[in-house]
This record gives sequence, structure tokens and C-alpha cells, in this order.
Amino acid sequence: MDLPFFKKRTRDIRTNIFESGIITALDIIAPSSIEITQDYLKLGDRWARSYFIFSFPRYLNTGWFSPIINLDVPMDISFFIHPAETEHVLKQLRRKVTEVQSEIIEREEKGLIRDPVLETAYQDLEVLRDRLQTAQERMFRFGIYLTVYAESYKELREIEMTLRSILESRLIYIKPSLFQQKEGFLATSPYGIDTILVHTTMNTDPLSSAFPFISFDLSSNEGILYGINKHNNSLILFDRFSLENANEVFFGKAGSGKSVAADTPVLIREKEQTKLTKIGSLIEGLIKEKGAVQIDDEMEGVIEPKMEVYTFNKELKGEWAKVKIAARKKAPADLYGIRTASGRRITITGDHNIVSLKNGKVNVVKGSELKGGEFIPLPRFVAETAPFSKSFNLLELFKFSEGVYVADAADLIRNNYKILKQVSLDKKFDLYLYKYRDGRVIPLKYFLKILKYLGIKPQSQELKQIKIVSRNGKKKCSPDIDFKITPEFLRLAGYICSEGTVRNDLIIITNEGPEILSDIDYCLRKLGFPFFYANRGIVIDSRLFIELIKALDGKGYSNQKKILPFIFDLPKDKTKHYLAAYFEGDGGVESNSVVAVSKSKKLISEISYLLLSFGIIGRISKTRKKATNANWKRKKVYWKISISGQDNLQKFANDISFISNLKKERLKKITNKIWNTNVDVIPGLASVFEEIYQLFGVQLHDIPEISEWKRNKRNPSPRHLKEVINKIEERIKKFKDLSSSFEILAKLPSLATVINFGTNDKNFNRDLWKVLGQSWRLMKKEEVKSDSNNVLTAIQVTTENSYSLNEIKSTIHKGFKEMDLSIKHFNPCLQSALIQRAESDTAYETIHKTAAYISASYKGLLSKIPLVEEKLAQLKILADSNLFWDPIVEIRKIKNKKEKYVYDLTVDNEVFLAGEGGMFIHNSYCQKLEILRSLMTGIDVIVIDPENEYQVLADAVGGSYFKISLTSPHHVNPFDLPIPREDERPEDVLRSNIINLVGLLRIMMGGLTPEEDAIIDRALTETYAAKDITPESDFSRITPPLMSDFEQVLETMEGGESLVRRIRKFTMGTFSGFFNQPSNITMDNKFVVFGIRDMEEELKPMAMFIILRYIWNTVRSQLKKRILVVDEAWWLMQSDDGASFLYGIAKRGRKYWLGVTTITQDVIDFMKSTYGQPIINNSSIQLLMKQSPAAIDLVQKTFNLTEEEKYLLLEAAVGEGLFFAGQKHVAIRVVASYAEDQIVTTAPEEILKIKRAKEELAE
Repeated sequence: MDLPFFKKRTRDIRTNIFESGIITALDIIAPSSIEITQDYLKLGDRWARSYFIFSFPRYLNTGWFSPIINLDVPMDISFFIHPAETEHVLKQLRRKVTEVQSEIIEREEKGLIRDPVLETAYQDLEVLRDRLQTAQERMFRFGIYLTVYAESYKELREIEMTLRSILESRLIYIKPSLFQQKEGFLATSPYGIDTILVHTTMNTDPLSSAFPFISFDLSSNEGILYGINKHNNSLILFDRFSLENANEVFFGKAGSGKSVAADTPVLIREKEQTKLTKIGSLIEGLIKEKGAVQIDDEMEGVIEPKMEVYTFNKELKGEWAKVKIAARKKAPADLYGIRTASGRRITITGDHNIVSLKNGKVNVVKGSELKGGEFIPLPRFVAETAPFSKSFNLLELFKFSEGVYVADAADLIRNNYKILKQVSLDKKFDLYLYKYRDGRVIPLKYFLKILKYLGIKPQSQELKQIKIVSRNGKKKCSPDIDFKITPEFLRLAGYICSEGTVRNDLIIITNEGPEILSDIDYCLRKLGFPFFYANRGIVIDSRLFIELIKALDGKGYSNQKKILPFIFDLPKDKTKHYLAAYFEGDGGVESNSVVAVSKSKKLISEISYLLLSFGIIGRISKTRKKATNANWKRKKVYWKISISGQDNLQKFANDISFISNLKKERLKKITNKIWNTNVDVIPGLASVFEEIYQLFGVQLHDIPEISEWKRNKRNPSPRHLKEVINKIEERIKKFKDLSSSFEILAKLPSLATVINFGTNDKNFNRDLWKVLGQSWRLMKKEEVKSDSNNVLTAIQVTTENSYSLNEIKSTIHKGFKEMDLSIKHFNPCLQSALIQRAESDTAYETIHKTAAYISASYKGLLSKIPLVEEKLAQLKILADSNLFWDPIVEIRKIKNKKEKYVYDLTVDNEVFLAGEGGMFIHNSYCQKLEILRSLMTGIDVIVIDPENEYQVLADAVGGSYFKISLTSPHHVNPFDLPIPREDERPEDVLRSNIINLVGLLRIMMGGLTPEEDAIIDRALTETYAAKDITPESDFSRITPPLMSDFEQVLETMEGGESLVRRIRKFTMGTFSGFFNQPSNITMDNKFVVFGIRDMEEELKPMAMFIILRYIWNTVRSQLKKRILVVDEAWWLMQSDDGASFLYGIAKRGRKYWLGVTTITQDVIDFMKSTYGQPIINNSSIQLLMKQSPAAIDLVQKTFNLTEEEKYLLLEAAVGEGLFFAGQKHVAIRVVASYAEDQIVTTAPEEILKIKRAKEELAE
């Protein structure tokens, strides 16, 4: 038989090789082999498995797919989006709506309980149908496929478990494409072919949640720390030199001018006394007494003024804090008046920061950007401070009073008579010294002169027997010089404040109530002051009492009334007597509040401050009414304070109350009502509770408050919020305690592991044959699905671990229930095995797969608990805070017509209590971290500093700081030439330098015509030639020309007359000190700063251009890693030549290992330049901090921001923003260590401390 394959081959092997063809690129990249099985592919030595997502939950969060993208696992992902015909979808929806509606009606007719699943489905269907009909939505068929790669089959299974745990914790379910692994691989390859065709129908909203298709991870192994990634709390570590270019743009917002108007009330504590005063008079008095220190260019004031203001700390707890600086500055043209719902008012500058609450976080917002409806904090109470005033020294108090005398001083005069007789203290009274020795009453003013001469202080114990009397000397009314502040005196002061009239010769308290008259009578008799009854009240004609009230600043017309200043320095148990009497007179009880009305706006504001000591929030409003003590027909303006809300009313009833029984009874009736939390609430928590619900909602379904709060239906009161926080914490503890129960599921080995153990160990194999017999053979060969009991027996034999199938099933069922997972969606057949037939045996593969799913879901949910606890900690601070959140109802822009200065106080906590009624206002902080961290990695940094902000940093790190101005000793010659590098031709360097100089001169001369441009170009060439500088010259040995040399050349040129006149002010005039000097600086330091703050405004763009040219020449001469920071770049961007030169450096910098950082706070001016957008496009790193509403639309358009990112920048806290690196961007929070903070700070008080420390070291 002739069989060809048995014949001997005679062909040459080499011929075979050549006939097989040349090796192509496909041969190189193709795997050595491809193995296709039902559930994986093997590509050479690598394993691959393809998956598809087949089920999604009702709601999808934005970025739900990000954790998959962030996995450190090689994978291919593909999306297939097929539009669906709306008409066809609507038909299907109509049919489905009918079916669901019919089922709901049928259940109602049968008397069955309502099915929330059906009702929710019906509502969703109706909403979707409406949105489709109005073209607000479209429908799509969405397929999402993944192919993952691993080095082994075991690793492939581990990756699958990770994928499942991530997705299934979000109720998203994934399956491997069994028997379609080839099709799955092709579907995720870049062919654009959907070979699997597993789709989920979705409308626009959930579909969009899968985008952006990016990772939020911006960490690398090299570079510096830029901040914290707010998406996942990872570190943003980046090396800008690893990108396409090392350029960066930084868009921030100005932060100067934070001050308030002069008449703003502020609560201070000074010399152990608390008082309410106007901030303007306070700071002016300090400056007059101690002198003003220049803090910066705009602000002057007093450092460490030795006083405290009321503030709140990071825990939002109120406390007294030391004032670091009391300062003033020139008032701007516009101010802003703010009024809140509770009647608080304050006038501030547009750049002054007001503290507000937004999305559960305390932020600062500039006055000009505040909006109605934003919430600002009020203190719930002002903490008492010891020691308290207990008495007055009447000798000191009456030192300016008339008609006041001293009795019982005869012994003092007698003992010192000879001494006093020899001196002249007051010629008018010296003559009567012998009578004073014999017991005659002494005028108080003369007595004080005697004490001063004798060196006796008014507080001396020698004077304890002294009495104060009026002119007639009657001791019937003769208080001790140490006048005790008693409840009786405080009640009298309260009655006088509310219903009293203080004249020079008497005080009238107008009231006809028997109880009140009786109380006034009692108080006066107790104190020993004479009085008599009149038609409508009581008249006090005691000279001493009248002078006492006047000395305490208690005299004034009805619209000028105020609280006696010493009242602020009293403890609550004394203040309550004053307030009770005041509210008895001016106050009353309405249907749901206690009110008091006064013509004095200041008095009502001060009453609100005083109520804070009791934790009572008073609401101030303007009203009109007729006076009760006059015959005016027309209503007058009055001011009203209202106390409402059960918490406030009960505090008033328990701690203050009224004097009369009638008003006490009325108060009792309104304090027994149910608590109303519509006023005292913590707003803006919807987003926080939405996050908590998304993270841990499976455990929170039966807490109805969360549903209302996350939908912003209601805001919680602090008390209610604490209760819900406690409930959530209990759920978290209970869920954590389940870990021991679910641990059994995590430990269950796979069937393959069991088989591997039994097969590879002879002893195990023998034992398994004995115990299981033929079942072990079937299990080992995997010919049938093994039952759980057999596999659990095999596990016990091989591992000695004993498991109960019933226990495992019970734990699995518990897992589904606790995590609100759907058994039906996971495996429709499983419900019967877990519930109806719990005692029966079940396939181990099903049990193990389900156990792994429950264990992974539990771990996934458990991993989210720290995020929930972080949110709860944030909420706890708000719930436990001493703050009441008050909405803004009015913001007015006011033209400043009278204010010369505005004022500010600097404190560590950055907020202090001020304004009419009291609110917290803010001061701020800045940082320069990237420079410091870059220096630490060996990168040179050069800064152009228009505001001298970097001087402290330069001094701290031993850098060079050059102050550039018309009179400074540091000069830069515009005509300097760089030394050409080996790869550069001298003629190119010279020509490039001349082109740049033409641009500079165009700026200096205010523009050039084409003819003048040509003359300048020719003159520059001749200027260099006159110094023997040609392309053939050695640039390292030349002496560059000066501006005056250029002027001399211009004078010889035809048509140069006008140019000579314009250039002369730079060569011979005032400006020659900078522009016509040879360079005398070197840039051999690692950190070099050019400070141009002192340069005239009109010259700053030119100075920046010249310095930038000098820096560029240095950069080109020596190759090394450098960063150039151009702060306030908009100065340079004002001219096309300056902007063009900056853009040229940014574009060419990479060639010289230079990264250009462009900083601006004026985004609008920066983007007006035609080079603004190109500079941004040539910057691989972009950092956007908080933006103003005026600029945000432009920023959004420039950087293609989403609406969410836009509002993130509008509402960003200090140090927060967006960080772009290449194609990725994340939300960032910049953080600094304490040491870095001390180095980069620009807070005035810290800079002054550093200066003082340096001065002390120098001494």
C-alpha cells in the first residue's frame, strides 16, 4: 500500500524554513498557544476570564464603577450602548403598568396587605413613562463586559471573589460568560463588536452614573504630597516632571480685606471684666493707648492687646479666647449689611468671611458671596467667667459725682491732721479741715485727694467704717463704701431700665401693679433709700441713689437706654433678678412666646446677649406701636425681642421668670406644650444622611427620620439628631458583632481544595474511602454534583474542622436577611433550600458559592463602616455643639459714606462673637506648601513675588530674596545675553534675545508702529555690535550694553526722535535706577525670590518681563530641575508681548527641565488674554481652589467641569479644590504639618512673632 506519510522526506529543512515566510509583527505579539474552556481562556502562560453584568439595583450612585477601575488588576472593559426606540418602549411600559396596576387591585380585593415592592414599581413606571413622553429621558440597552487576567487559576478565582464582593455589595450582579469565553474576550477587545448580547434596559440617569470612565487614584511612587484625595482618602503623591510637561496653573481667590464696621458690637473680657462695646471705639482706644504697629501694607493695629473674645473651637464648643491682634484698615467704598431670621445684624466688608453651615460642614463664605437662606451660627450660651463682681467701691464709683459726701472719717483726719495741715490740697476745703476732724461730713472729691496724698487706696481696710451720705449728712441713708450687689438692687435696676425715668433730681418708676409696687417698696426699704408714692408709681428722690444709677451709666432717653455695663460681669444667679424685673416691666406673654418691647435698639440687642448666659436664643424684630406713656396718635418704631420654642421658654421659666403671679401663670400655660423643633434645627444634612444611607442603608430601613432628612423634608433638632445617631451606632455595633457568625462562611474551603487535599495525601485518601466509599470516587472525579453532607464529612477528615449544614444554612439565611440581599436574584432555587427544606441536603457548590457571596458582602459592608463612623463623628460635633443655626434673610450692599476705617480681631479659633444680637464672624489663612516640599526633593525653585508673600519662606529655608524697586540695590540688565549651550548657535541666541527685547520695549513705550518696530530692531542689533557683540563673539567674555547705550544708537538713526524721547525716562529719569543698570545678582541658590511689591504699579508688568527674561537666560545656560512660580500672573498677561513671552517659556520649558507654575486670583483678567487658554492647555497640572460666583462660569467652561464640580469649587472650604494631573482629576484637600504651617504661614500675628524672635536672636 502506498502511504505517503510513511515515505522518507528528501526535502531540505532550510528550504522549508524559507517557504514558511518571514516572521511578522503578529507572530511576535501572538501568544504561544490559546486554550479555550467553558469558563476561562489560557493565552500562553496567562489565564483570562470574561464576565458580564446582568442585574442592577433600583438606584445607581455616580462613580459606582470607580472601585473596579481602581483595582490593581489587569483587565479590559467594554461598554455597549444601544439606543432603544421610545415608541416601542412606551408600548411595553403601558402593558407593564397595566399588569402591575391589575395585580395591586387584585390584592386589594382579596384583602391582602399592601405590597411595597409592587407599589414602588408602579410609581417608578409612571415616572419613567412621563419623562419619556416629555423627552426628558431616553432608553438604552446597556451591556458591560470585563475580561480579567491572572498568572494562575487560583489568582483568577481570587480576582472573581474581589469583583463579586465589590459589585454585590452595591446590589450589582456579575456572571462569567460560561461557554462564551471566546465571545467575551472578543467583546472586550477593541473591535467594537458586541458578541455576548447581554443587555440591561436603562434610562439616561442611571446610565450616566457609569461615567466618568476614570479612576480617582492619583498616587505614584515618586514626587511630593499635594494633599488628600477626598474621593477615597488616599494620598495624592505626584511627580510633575513625569508628565508631558511640568507646568502648573493655580487658580485661587483673593483673601484680603476681612473687617467689620466701627459700630459693630463685640463682647470682650478685659481685666477680669466682661463688657459689650463697639469694636471701632475699642480698637481706636487701644491704638491711642499703646500705639499702632504696621502689620502689612494695609493693616495696622495692636499686637497682644490683653483681652479675650467669645469664640468656638473645632468641636464647635463655645469658649473665651485670647485676641492676638486688634487691627484697623482703610474702609472700602462698599460695605454689606446682613440680617438673620432672629434679627441679628452686622455690617462687614465684601471680603470678610462669615461662618456658615453647608452639607454638614462649617465653611467660610465671603460677605459679597453670601446668599439668602444660608445658615450662620449663633452661640447657644455664653460661658460664665470668674471672678465675678460682688460689690462696688462707692469712693471710686462716685469720684465724678456731685453732692456726695463722706461720714465717719473724723478718726482718719484726726490721726493725720498735722500732716494734712501742712499741705494745700484744695484751697476751698482746706479751711474746714478742723471741722472735718470734729466729725463734719467731707465732700467726696476732697476726701479722695486726702487719700491720694496719704497713700491710702480706696479699697483699704482702714476705710471700712466710712459711710457715704448726701449733703445734709443724714445717716438714715448712708451705705458703706463697699456697696453690695444684692438681688434687691438688681431688681430695682431692671425696673428702672424697663419703666424708669432718670432725671438729675429724681427717678420715677411708672407702674400701677400692686405686686410690682410692693416689690419696689421692699427693695428700696431693704437698701435704705428714701422714696414716696406718686399717681402712677414710685418716685425715688435720694441723691445717693440717683448718683449711683448715673455713675453706673443708667441715665438716658427711652431710645438710648441700655443695660448697665456691670450686669455683663455678673453670674447667672444674680443676672436673673435684673432680667426678671426688666421683663416684668417691658415684657409680657403672648400666645407662644415671651416678648419685650423697647424704643432702644441697643437695649434689645444687649438683652439678647445677656440671655445667652442662660442658653436662651432671643429673636429680634422691628415693630410699630403707640407709646403707652404718651398721647401720640402716630405709631413709632420699637424693637422687640421674642423668646419662643419650648427649650427656650422652659429655660426662661426655670431660670428667670417674672415677678408678678399673673405673668407667671401665663408663662406656665405656654411652657407645657409639645416641643417644636421648626426653629432650633441643624440644616443642610440631607447629603450627609444620603451618604450614610448609601453606605449602610441595609441596616437603617426602619429609622423613618433618616428617610425624611435625606430627602430634605425636615431638618433635625440637636436632641433628635443625637437620638438617631445613637440608633445608628447601636446598629453598627450589632452588625460588627455578627463577624463571628459569618466567619464560618469565610473558612469554608472550595470543593477543589478538598479534592486536592484528599488526592495528594495517601492517608487522607484512605480515610475518605473508608468513610465515604463510592461517594468519594464520584466527588474526586466530579462526575456528579457533590452533596454538602458528603463534602463536609470530607472536610472533617482532611482538616479536622467540623461543620453543621443546618448551621451553615441558618447563617447564610441570616446574612441575606441582615444585609437585605435578594435570595431570588442570587439563585431562585436557593430559597427553598434555605427555608422550606432547610433540613434537606444541598449541592455543596451552591452552598459554597452562596457562603462566599455572603462573606464577601459582609466584608464589603463592614469595610464601609469606618466611612459611616466618620460621618457620624461629624454629625456628633454638630449635635453636641453650642451653636444655633440662623438663616440669613437679607443682604444689602451699602455705599460707605462715613466710615474711615474698618476693624478686625484675630484669634486662634478664627471666629469671634460680634454684631447686634451676636453672631460668629471669621478671619483667614494661606499656604505655600508645594515649593517647600519640592525644595526637600532637590528641585530648585524661582519665584516672582508681586506681594512679598514669599519672604518669610525664603528666610526660613536660607533662600535668596531680591527686593526689586527703583531704589533697591538689586538690578537686572535687560540686555544680558545667555551663554549658548553646546546644541545652540550663538547667532540664534542673539536673534532670539533681540526679538524678546523688541517685545519688552513695546511694553515700555506703550506700543510701536510697524515703522518704529523696524527701527527698534535695527537699533538693537547695532547696540550689540557697538559693544563688539556679534554671532561670532564669546558670550561668556562680553560686557552687555545698557539702556543708555541703546538710547545713543537711537539718536543717530533717522526716524528715532520720538523713540528717544519716550526711552529717555528709563535712562535719565526716575526709572533709570532699575532699567539702566548692569546686573548685580546671582541665582546660585536653591530658592530665589524676586519681590516686586515696592515697584510702582505701572512698572510692574515691565519689571516682571525683565526678571522673567533674566530667569529664562539662566535656565537655558544650565540644565537642572527647576520650578518657576509666577504669582499674580495677570500683571504680565495685561500685554500681548508679556503674555506671549510667558507662554513661550511654558511651551519650551520642558526642553530645559523647567516647570512653570502660573498663579492668579483674577481668573477673568487672565482668560481675557489670547494666551490664557494656551497656557492652561500647556500645563499638565491644574489646581483649582475655591472660586467666586463671578468667575465660576468661566472656570467651568475653561476646564469643562460638571455641575457638581462647579458647586464643589463654590462651596469649598479653606484648602479644598480640584486637582488635575494629565487626564485625571480629583477633589483635593491640602494638608500641612505643624512645622510646615509655621514656615509657610502668612497670618499677620505669626509673621510678627517670627520677626520678634529674629530680633531677639540678633541681640
